[in-house]
Amino acid sequence: MNTVLIALRDPEVRVSLARIVRESGRTVASVGSCREARRRFPGREYDVVFAEARGGRGGPWGPATPTCRIAVLVDPPDEVLVDGMLPAGFHARLSTPFDSSSVTELLDGTVSDGNVLPEGESGPLPPPEDAEFGEDGELGPRPMKLLGRAPAMRQLKSRIRCMAPAQAPVLILGETGSGKELVARQLHDLSQRSEGPFVAINCGALSPTLLESQLFGHERGSFTGAKRRHRGVFERAHGGTVFLDEITEMSVDVQVNLLRVLEQGAFYRTGGEDLVRADFRTVAATNHAPARAQSEGRLRSDLFYRLSVLQLEVPPLRERLEDVELLAKAFLAEVASEEGVAKTLTSAALDRLREHTWPGNVRELRNAIHTAYLMSEGREILPEALPAEVLSDSRERDEVFHVPMGTSLQEAEQELIMRTLHHMDGSKSCAAKKLGISLKTLYNRLNSYPTIRT
Repeated sequence: MNTVLIALRDPEVRVSLARIVRESGRTVASVGSCREARRRFPGREYDVVFAEARGGRGGPWGPATPTCRIAVLVDPPDEVLVDGMLPAGFHARLSTPFDSSSVTELLDGTVSDGNVLPEGESGPLPPPEDAEFGEDGELGPRPMKLLGRAPAMRQLKSRIRCMAPAQAPVLILGETGSGKELVARQLHDLSQRSEGPFVAINCGALSPTLLESQLFGHERGSFTGAKRRHRGVFERAHGGTVFLDEITEMSVDVQVNLLRVLEQGAFYRTGGEDLVRADFRTVAATNHAPARAQSEGRLRSDLFYRLSVLQLEVPPLRERLEDVELLAKAFLAEVASEEGVAKTLTSAALDRLREHTWPGNVRELRNAIHTAYLMSEGREILPEALPAEVLSDSRERDEVFHVPMGTSLQEAEQELIMRTLHHMDGSKSCAAKKLGISLKTLYNRLNSYPTIRT
């Protein structure tokens, strides 16, 4: 069977190339990097791989080199090969922009025409059911995965698989750093639009005027500094998925225009007169409670109902602490791969990681592992190498004590105050703050106890 892998960063090139490959009667898997292909399709072998030249250990494209018979180098036309030689591991070259005939001729010359898929059966290769969800690592500073074996994560992955094939909009709820964009990417990767582009935008990071320009695009000369036509997010996401992050941070005026686009599938570029139509699926996300955002006037109710046909909630890390070790070791392996030296977490360091409440969720854990790796001189990572906030939280974690039935209110209060004071290493100011009372009130309570004099 003729199988082709397209592992390229540019989404437009991937879409164009995948369409030509399918029309030639071959099955194609389209991803943003070879690393992602190895994660999503472990053990797969391909007849042809279209990839970019990447430095690194382990093969022509780094440590994630897939198994294939023919590797085709895809690069810009102005890229000059040293001595006209292809990089190690590549067998042919395809320069962009390309036409269908050049791709077809290349495929016909490298792959036999036997075992063509029946009509209607071509398309992206489905990932195994038990494969870990992955993200296109080349789009960010480091590759990331949607890892987790806790019950809450298993349920989330199951819901993603169910919702991915649908065309309906999805609203993802979750705290900052919990992995909402990873969930959005997985919805895209498992959808029928996986060969199309995935275009993400943070709605809270831009002013209303700039956000409209980024969403809808603008024409040349439409405002000062607009030196050329700009294709907006919706236009660039044609055939794929738009991810609108932090939707509640968008101004109400922009929300009105967004609602119109979602309902009509058409819009005008800023300063333009031609109606632009685009076909895309919308995935939105917020770290705020939608009901509260609506009551505060930060989210229009009609837009909310338009975006939340389907809903997913990403659990915070504190609700799946059994995944901390799995995540920590995965992040450590990634850092070690980048830095070139393998290190291990000691059991004491893992204990500290499990004790932390992780207000910054998975993102905070990832940063903590990176810090600990760099701060460890040896091959073992000790607790002392962890960030101060992780160690502080472990030392000051809440204790639990039980009050027997029949204990008087005064006795229970005294026990709580004394335990809190001990927990704060005798610091009365810290204890008062923890108890939610003034320092004067704490002194008065302590002075009232018969065995305590301050």
